[in-house]
Amino acid sequence: NIRARLTHHDGTNYVLYRVAKSREDAERIADKIYNLEIDEKGFRKLTRSLYPYVADVYGWKVRGRRPA
Repeated sequence: NIRARLTHHDGTNYVLYRVAKSREDAERIADKIYNLEIDEKGFRKLTRSLYPYVADVYGWKVRGRRPA
């Protein structure tokens, strides 16, 4: 998982970056987050990891994937 800790003048936000299957799915998930209808487990279930895409950019190894 790709995570961030964002600190500013009135607090700290913890962010988990993930990818939705489509724009419509992303909007439905955002509505669930806004309405407190989803937790992190549900969020992870409805999305996929951003890690493989970031790993390709930086040349990191990805478990379970063979080098090209």
